[in-house]
Amino acid sequence: MHMSLRNRAAVVLATAAVAALVATTTAFAAPVLQPGVTSYPGMSGTCTNCHTYATAAAKPIAKPVARPVVKTAVFSRPFLKKSAYRRSASFRANGYFAPTLASSTNATVTIAVQRRNARGKWVATPSFDETATLSATGKYKNKISYTALMNISRLGHYRLRAKLVYLDASSVSHVKWSTLTVVNIKKR
Repeated sequence: MHMSLRNRAAVVLATAAVAALVATTTAFAAPVLQPGVTSYPGMSGTCTNCHTYATAAAKPIAKPVARPVVKTAVFSRPFLKKSAYRRSASFRANGYFAPTLASSTNATVTIAVQRRNARGKWVATPSFDETATLSATGKYKNKISYTALMNISRLGHYRLRAKLVYLDASSVSHVKWSTLTVVNIKKR
């Protein structure tokens, strides 16, 4: 392939610019002085102790940082069998939480419901909220199960979110929210 004169000139100009940049930066770089060595090429004499010498600092070997293991308390979202149900049809929302978080005697789980309004915003609908029953012997192994029977009589898209309220060892009340589950309520 033949290169046009304009392209050749551009390549030569770019190469010259890079060479000039390299020459400029190396010219301004101060030499590292070492005792007993000629201080700079072309200069006579050797360097004495009148300068502060740059020495390569020994870099400490960084030990890998052990990150603490953070155990998150397990609290599941409400699980549903289907993603859509008919209006006024009853359905179950099931889930679980770790027994290290709370026991079935000092905790309550409520399924909070939010509805998408005409503007697309999620608004709380406390009339559809349900309190779940807790069981230490449920279908989730080594977990405390919660089950709520839900019945939503209005059409639309809804979000279900479980709210766990429990007391710790010093009788202080804590609240933990699960992630969301979306359900569609339709005519048929």
